[in-house]
Amino acid sequence: MALQHIGYRYTLSMDLEDFFESVTSAHVERVVPKAIREQCFIDGRAKQGLPTSPILSTIAFLPVDRRIANALVVLGLDVVYTRYADDLVFSFDDAKTAGKIESIVRQFATEGGFRVNECKTKLQDARNGRIVITGIGVDRHGLHATRRTKKKMRAAAHQGNQASLDGLTQWSKCKLPLTI
Repeated sequence: MALQHIGYRYTLSMDLEDFFESVTSAHVERVVPKAIREQCFIDGRAKQGLPTSPILSTIAFLPVDRRIANALVVLGLDVVYTRYADDLVFSFDDAKTAGKIESIVRQFATEGGFRVNECKTKLQDARNGRIVITGIGVDRHGLHATRRTKKKMRAAAHQGNQASLDGLTQWSKCKLPLTI
């Protein structure tokens, strides 16, 4: 996800409030058969922690994703848009673009039955240092481990937690997965 954002000056991150709990059976009824829906929702909602919630929420939010992407094209905005679960990330070079994006996302998210968590909306400027996207540092040249990740690595090494250290070490390399 973060790889696509390399080289842009601004990054706008937006979060969807109570994302999994906002997903209802009605969101996915055209795609997911009733027998499966009956097993995947509690009180008519996808709940955080259920193994089915990530895929159901992705299916539920796809129409909103499409509307956002289409609006960016129609408005002629040079923007990279990615989403990981409830984290929507937009990168661009023109500062005026941020307000347009926020307006588009709020409108389409609301119409789709979702809410933007205003407290977690954040505009980052690459001139102020590396931009952090889903825990990965991004600058004009590539991806980097964040200070937070490096701190966790030092703590794992100090505590002798080799499994955690190995996992964090691999994570910090920001390597692309191997293709088969």
